[in-house]
Amino acid sequence: MINQLPDFQSPNLKMYRLCLLCGLFFAACAAHRLTLPSGPGAPFDQFQQAFDEATASCRAVRTLTAELRLGGRAGRERLRGRLLAGLAEPASMRLEALAPFGPPAFILVGSADRATLLLPKDDLVLRNERPAGVLNALAGLALQPDDLRVALTGCATTAAAARSGRSYQGGWVALDANRATLYVKKVEGRWRTLAAQKGDWRVEYGEWLNGIPRRVRFSTGPQASSAGVTIDLEVEVIDLQTNVTLDARTFELDVPASARPLTLDELRRLGPLGADRGRTR
Repeated sequence: MINQLPDFQSPNLKMYRLCLLCGLFFAACAAHRLTLPSGPGAPFDQFQQAFDEATASCRAVRTLTAELRLGGRAGRERLRGRLLAGLAEPASMRLEALAPFGPPAFILVGSADRATLLLPKDDLVLRNERPAGVLNALAGLALQPDDLRVALTGCATTAAAARSGRSYQGGWVALDANRATLYVKKVEGRWRTLAAQKGDWRVEYGEWLNGIPRRVRFSTGPQASSAGVTIDLEVEVIDLQTNVTLDARTFELDVPASARPLTLDELRRLGPLGADRGRTR
């Protein structure tokens, strides 16, 4: 286990639900959602220069570790929780939930198109599912590991180049790159990504430090959520470290032989967005 990710343990699903569904403080103070420009705009010929400048810092991030403080809503439900995260290219992820007290809620590791979720106190394990499907069941965000890494660091896309650009009133420029649209503005004389749209999910950025945002807001419509509800989730990034060496064992998980199998459908029902969240297993 790598020492940059301290105390990776895991609480049970019931504790995880309690952690996520308890009262929310910082989400109540979240900034209003940005109003992004729409319509055809005007051709913007310097789209590649703007893209390079806006994504220079985040494209340089190969690995990261951080504490993620989560808050927001899924439909009418309030969500709250804390995660320790380790992310690395290519497509490697480790997320571990923290409980307010007692032993820490789950461990999720994923690499490429396979993920394993362990619930140690329930002695349950979910194996060989796509990471995006597991994250969708847990938080309503269907993100692959690389999607999550670049989204948290302010890029929103793994693309190395933009295809086109459009300018709008108010200094906004929209940059199209690999199925994502980045919305950028000049901040202190440099292009900065303030929001992005990719497929069914949208991300907004704030509180930048050293070229990386410290607040990231994810939102999706009901069609993108496994529970069919609208997701609005704010992530506060704490103790961020980038380009640290992560041992390959960080993305491996020792599953006890006694662990009983859990299906993705069962996780959806028992998780914070599921119809059976009030029941115990």
